[in-house]
Amino acid sequence: MSCVKSSNRNMLCDLCNEKAVTRCPYCKTAQYCGAEHRKSDFKLHKKKCMGLPSVEKEQQFRENRLNGYTPMDLLQNRFFERAEFVVDTLRKQGYCYLDDFHGEDIALKILSEVKNLHHREKFTDGELVSSNGNGSMLNKKIRDDKIAWIDGKEENCQAISHHMTTVNTLIRFCNGLIEEYDIEHRTKAMVACYPGQGTCYKRHVDNPNKDGRCITTLYYLNPGWTEEKGGMLNLYPGGSEEPVKILPRLDRLLLFWSDRRNPHEVAPSHDVRYAITLWYFDKNERARFRKKQEEEERKKAIFSGQENGSNEGGGNQDQEIAGSS
Repeated sequence: MSCVKSSNRNMLCDLCNEKAVTRCPYCKTAQYCGAEHRKSDFKLHKKKCMGLPSVEKEQQFRENRLNGYTPMDLLQNRFFERAEFVVDTLRKQGYCYLDDFHGEDIALKILSEVKNLHHREKFTDGELVSSNGNGSMLNKKIRDDKIAWIDGKEENCQAISHHMTTVNTLIRFCNGLIEEYDIEHRTKAMVACYPGQGTCYKRHVDNPNKDGRCITTLYYLNPGWTEEKGGMLNLYPGGSEEPVKILPRLDRLLLFWSDRRNPHEVAPSHDVRYAITLWYFDKNERARFRKKQEEEERKKAIFSGQENGSNEGGGNQDQEIAGSS
């Protein structure tokens, strides 16, 4: 998992799970474990970094500087304004989406990397997501997409890593506006492909068991997508009868509460459909869940020891117990 806190004490790299020791020297927002990851993200990050303005924006920056604003101020203000909109909308309706999140150029680079993963057969059958944010057991009755887990260290995934970094920054700003959560970590990125032919994901809740996930982010990568292609994200905020239908269009970021407030499903898709999911954890709920897991594991270990002791000398019985675990 990667940390989204801005505190130096807890700060982890935006591209991996290592302790962060440096930030972008211009915007001071992106954070990295060292110079190697900072340099690897620089080519894409600079397109978003207000500290390195494009030629088109230079005049705007000059005018803003004359009015007392610096490029860093503009960057902070942009993320803060987006975060205010996101949190306010989440509170009102339980979900929110942002169009043109990265801009078409970066969105197409992300799509190219995702297609490359698909072409290199890096996808496996979709699985039910376990409490640690990675896959657990396969259940084709519920979902039939293909997925790949990306942590930011892989080759040819710089644009995907950039997406993870940018969403991290947005969530950091949101975290300062949400009193009920203390968002600290996220999962790896789950890159998903629905290969068409009616593939879908049945209605479900991301976090029905209080495992810590509080915000789901879905980023869509499908140029020219229309309703006729299917694959709509049907969201049932508050358990409503009628779904809110979200078109999985290119460069759209969807955010919603991960708990029982938002059952959702992916309608049958009739064309290849790509998306990237990140789940963000509430620190306190996650800690309670882990403590509960540890207690259950301890009880299992004690029970297993008692069983082994009571069957001492009974080789066949031991084998049956071992085989059934």
